[in-house]
Amino acid sequence: LEFAFVGISLSAPEQVRYRVKLEGFDREWRDIGGRRVHSYTNIAPGTYVLRVGAANADGAWSLQPASFTFTLEPHYYQTWWFTLLCVTAAIGCVFGLAALYRRRREREVVAARLESQLAQAHLQVLEMQVQPHFLFNTLNSISVLIRTDPEKAVRMIGRLSEFVRLGLDRSGKQEIPLHEELK
Repeated sequence: LEFAFVGISLSAPEQVRYRVKLEGFDREWRDIGGRRVHSYTNIAPGTYVLRVGAANADGAWSLQPASFTFTLEPHYYQTWWFTLLCVTAAIGCVFGLAALYRRRREREVVAARLESQLAQAHLQVLEMQVQPHFLFNTLNSISVLIRTDPEKAVRMIGRLSEFVRLGLDRSGKQEIPLHEELK
């Protein structure tokens, strides 16, 4: 804010001195010399009274300083409703980010679950392909052994039945301990 003023002195107008005080901002009077303009910056919203005193060439100050009352309205960003709007927007952003994070985690969980199911399906397909092949090879070997070594064929049938029983017991398991797999 810039204030311009003039003190009247008919004998020596160039020797008039001024002092100012902005009540509500300044604590004491400010002697500004012969300048007839004074400015203020960074004044908060509110009601103020500017008082200006003038002294003549003899140094006698005016008995009643001139006064000017004015009110500074707050800028929109200094109002309570703007602060409330900013706080509400910040809270909305936090909740929005939390919802996005939660949605992303849910998608990751679903993707991991689908990936696990896909791996399990691949394993089942592989087992289905290996078991018939293994079973046919074993049966062919047993059919040859029946003619040449019937006792060995009987033992092989017993081991084959143990193997099939183990395979049935393991069905549905995702992990099989190594010692069982070696067995």
